[in-house]
Amino acid sequence: MSVVRTAPEPVGRWLLRWPAIGERTAQLVCVPYAGGSSAVFRSWADGLAPGVEVLGVDLPGHGRRFSEPPLTRMDEIATALADDVQSVRSGPLHLFGHSLGGLVAYETARELAARGQGAEHLFVSGVRPPDRRVTAPLHALDDAAMLAGLARLGGIPDEVLADEELVAAFVPVLRADLTLRETYTAGPGPLLDCPLTVFFGADDVTVPAAEIPGWADCGRGGFEHLALPGGHFFLHDHEPLLALLGRRLAAHRPADRERRER
Repeated sequence: MSVVRTAPEPVGRWLLRWPAIGERTAQLVCVPYAGGSSAVFRSWADGLAPGVEVLGVDLPGHGRRFSEPPLTRMDEIATALADDVQSVRSGPLHLFGHSLGGLVAYETARELAARGQGAEHLFVSGVRPPDRRVTAPLHALDDAAMLAGLARLGGIPDEVLADEELVAAFVPVLRADLTLRETYTAGPGPLLDCPLTVFFGADDVTVPAAEIPGWADCGRGGFEHLALPGGHFFLHDHEPLLALLGRRLAAHRPADRERRER
């Protein structure tokens, strides 16, 4: 059953928080896809268990930070986001990211782990493994070609493409996000110790299902990959995804963990 939360509140520069109802049992930090903002996760807060605190991420140039220049270096983003996450951390912390957001969540998890503050669980969706390079980059093309390329790949929701004024306003942000994605390389570092769950759309032409098992090389804390109906933006039909997320978040609650260990 859905629960109705209080209005979200800004936390630091990067996070918008939907507080838990009653006792907080988990914090879920959610990073959106290219061009997206914390608003992507507004309905998620009401679809998860009351004790889950949802923290949506707004990168510079996105959402309430639209007036700020966007960043194109992953190390800068992961360091700054980890700072904000660490400052509000209380209890079991989980990270989720979709598409570009999946790589941001992954690098933030690595940064937190390097600080001795590793996450309980990393969830990524709709994204190829970090070592897979983009073979046909779009970020250096002119606006029309860049948008056409994104449209072919299903990389922009149809409702955004249909709004010319919105597209024009978002071109600089989309270009920056594409630059971030297409110039990203995963640097050396230890494997993650937390469990890693990868979701992917069964009909997503941008993320080949055959590549998804490559994520297993990123951690040593357990790995699973799960297909969901839909294309690249399957997360907008969020009920099946939230059901899976909810079960995995519940498994990390101290009481549930204690019962499993008996």
